[in-house]
Amino acid sequence: MSTLYITEFNQLGDMKEGTAPIMQNPTGVTVQTPLTYSTTAPSAAFAATTRAIRIVSPTACVYVIGATPVATTSTGTYLPAGTVEFIGVSAGHKIAAIDAP
Repeated sequence: MSTLYITEFNQLGDMKEGTAPIMQNPTGVTVQTPLTYSTTAPSAAFAATTRAIRIVSPTACVYVIGATPVATTSTGTYLPAGTVEFIGVSAGHKIAAIDAP
């Protein structure tokens, strides 16, 4: 069983082209209950004010974001183990993850 850690943000710091957002004093932070999965599993829906998420997993996984996401190894985005990724999202959407092959 693997775990995906999800943090929601309603505002991010400044970004320069080609760089990660500056996360000094982030506001509107919501930490979701970690998503555990061995096959595809969706998270809770993102809050109405959520504009971006930060995800990290200690194991490699494949993820999909959408209204009713289903992650498969052939249709998702690969996330290497231990990689932190910031992603712009729509309110009400969810993220689903599955173990990477």
